[in-house]
Parts: sequence; structure tokens; C-alpha cells
Amino acid sequence: MPQCHLCGSECEHEAKYCAQCGISLNDSGVAQVSPEWAATEEFLDLSKALSSTLDLHLLLRKIDDSAVRLTGGTSGSIMLFDENKTSLHFRSSSGEKASAVRSLPVKDGIAWWTGQNGVAARVDNASESEHFTGAIDKITGFETENLLCVPVTLENDVIGVIEVLNKTDRTGFSEQDEQLLSVLAGQAAVAVKNARLATEQRNFFDHVIEIFVMAMESTLLVPEEHCWKVAKMATAIGRQLKMQEQGLQDLYYAATLHDLGMIKLRERGIVEKNQMESHPILGANMVRGIDMLNGAESIIRHHHEYLDGSGYPDGMVGREIPFGARIIAVVEAYQEAIMDTGSQLIAEIRIEEGCARLFDAVVVDAFLKLIDLG
Repeated sequence: MPQCHLCGSECEHEAKYCAQCGISLNDSGVAQVSPEWAATEEFLDLSKALSSTLDLHLLLRKIDDSAVRLTGGTSGSIMLFDENKTSLHFRSSSGEKASAVRSLPVKDGIAWWTGQNGVAARVDNASESEHFTGAIDKITGFETENLLCVPVTLENDVIGVIEVLNKTDRTGFSEQDEQLLSVLAGQAAVAVKNARLATEQRNFFDHVIEIFVMAMESTLLVPEEHCWKVAKMATAIGRQLKMQEQGLQDLYYAATLHDLGMIKLRERGIVEKNQMESHPILGANMVRGIDMLNGAESIIRHHHEYLDGSGYPDGMVGREIPFGARIIAVVEAYQEAIMDTGSQLIAEIRIEEGCARLFDAVVVDAFLKLIDLG
């Protein structure tokens, strides 16, 4: 019984590809992968991507690229309907004319027909199709010879289409290609659904945050607009320091809610300064257990810590303090200095004087550059 030259598995005499690794069993020295194995690998990679990110642009681009590779097309695209279904819009496109089509709405042609009817279109000669208009070709200079287009359906509603153009071997797209593209259309629908759910969740959560801010301001212990000012400046510093997206999100929520504990203090009738120093702990405890605020909890707790250990509530020093908390410490001190003195210049001087002793020098540098930019 022959063995696979790559993985060593025993194979049937009549087999063309190894069942274990999918590599060709020929003796040409060229490692050719079976179409079925290639498709399996693509689908596995896409499944991993779907479970690891909600970035719709990235996911649709991956699906589009997979569609072109698996079907042997030269270009492809994914189009989604607008809210009123008056036109399709390119959300991903590949091939030599990809950049030329991205801003073009589609209101006719084969893609439009597929989207309107929810039926796949496999066309061997585009110019002979009654639904082909050639409108996009005229604008871009592309020449569509053959194509395959299938609907993207979400909960029995057609939300768009995915298509591939011009089979490289010029034989036209096959029924197997249509089956593969239909699977990819299903993955595109999942990506859109997840992105929509995430957007709805964020919108709901943003409304909750606004309610929290109003509650903080109603205590009269937090000045009006203070939370938003701190959040805006802190996230601007975070971007300047090239923080990752998740870190920026955690920083934004923590900066917006950094004085959340003031609500508890007002409930208890506490206004003494030494007792008010418990508000970071109270605020951190209030957000504990809320998944979207997991990364904000420690930042809220430690936003009044200073590098030399003179801060509160835990007297942390140096790099023990979460980086987001070090950013908020600078912004909070700056905002408080403006309220105390009425002078932006004096507030800046106080931050500079506290650099390296109270405040992170990297953060202070980014803060001053931001102030200079206005």
C-alpha cells in the first residue's frame, strides 16, 4: 500500500489525494491540495474568524477572498442592501477593478436580480443574459465574461449578494462552485447578524452610560460635563499613544464612569473629603460583574493613584498602576485644576510640575502635545 510522501499515511492505490493531509499523491514533486480539502481549510479558517472578531469589514473581505480562491474566479464582491432596499452597495470587492466599484450603488443587472428574487444566477456568457446590463463594466473598464451570484439570506430575508466573476479556466462556474458560494453566503449572513447584534448592544449600553452620567451629575458632587470632558481627553491621549481598540474602549468607559462611586456617597450622605476618597472603590464595585466593563473596573479603582505612592485607595506606585488609570489621573488633575484656578495655563503648569513624581512622563508628554494641538 503506497504512503503519502508528506505525512507518511498509508493510502489506497486508486486514491488521488491523501485522506489525512489532502496533498496530491502524484510523483511530480508539486504539492497539490484536493479541492475538498482546500474548501474545508477555508471554512475552518472563516469559522475561527467569525468567532474571534466582530469587525464586519475584515470578515467580509476574508469571505470575499475565499470565494475567489475556491471557485477559481478572477474577482469577487459582496454587496448588501441599504436600509430601504433601494440599492445594493459594495461592502467588499477584490480583483483589478476593486477600488473603482466600491462607491457605486447597484440598482440593476444580475446582482440586483439575484437580490430581488433570492435566486442564484450562474451565467456562462454574460452578454447573452437578459439581466446583464454591463453598467458597472462601462464605468470601470472591466469585461464580465461569466459570473456566479448567490443571495445572502438572513432569517428568510435577502440582505445582499455575493458574486464571483470570470472563471480563470474560462469554462464557466460549476454547480459545485455554486454550492461553495452558498456556504460562504451563509457565513457572510452570520457575520452581518453578529455585527448588528453587537451594534445594538453597544447602542443600548451607551444609553445606560448616559443614565449613569446623569445620576452622577445629579449628586452635585460631579460637575456637569466633567465626565464627558475627561472621557474625551483621555481617549484622545490613548489614541495618540496608539493603544489597541479594546484598551481604548476600556479607557473610554472607565473615564466616563470614573466618579460612579459618588452616587453611593450621596446615598449615604457622605460629603467629607477623607470619606470621599472611597469613591474609586465604590465605583469599581458597582461595575464588577458587567462583562462590557471588565476592563474598566481596575482603571476606575486606581484613577487617583500617583506614581510616588501618595495616591489612593491602595497607594500603588509606578507601573503597578494600570496604564488607563495613569491617563485618567493626568486628565482628572488637569480638569480639577482648571475648576480650582479658572486658568488653563496654571492647570498645565501643575501637570508639568507633577511629571515623573505624580504622573507618568509618557502620558504627560502626550497630554501636552494634545493641548498644543488645541
